Amino acid sequence: VIGVDIVPIRPFSQRHVQTAVLDVLADDFDKKLAELYDGPFDAVISDMAPKTSGIKATDEARSLRLAGKALEIATARGRPGSSFVAKVFMGGDFEDFRDQVRALFDEVKVVRPEATRGASMEVYLVGLRRKAPPPEAP
Repeated sequence: VIGVDIVPIRPFSQRHVQTAVLDVLADDFDKKLAELYDGPFDAVISDMAPKTSGIKATDEARSLRLAGKALEIATARGRPGSSFVAKVFMGGDFEDFRDQVRALFDEVKVVRPEATRGASMEVYLVGLRRKAPPPEAP
């Protein structure tokens, strides 16, 4: 288990859990993640959310940027059969993002937790059973 956050994370005592303070949007993020663990992932789970501005379109775009980075990681590092979960603010480009996830996973669900406030557009996009990448051309 690799836990990454932009703010310090409470340490875990389990040996199989590693945490790091990293900015997923930083240029060197992929390199630093590979230094923590360079193998494939069974799941990429993102609860990232932007600092909200109060401007709906801006907040939705920022949310999709973070979810897009999580999907990049799932695409590059997720093994076939792996899972993907990302928090997303539903809005203008949500359907396009869901289509990207559908192209990579056998099953895609939109989950709205009961604890989510009534007016909130926050949902979790869940991708199950990542498809194997197409074979590379010779």
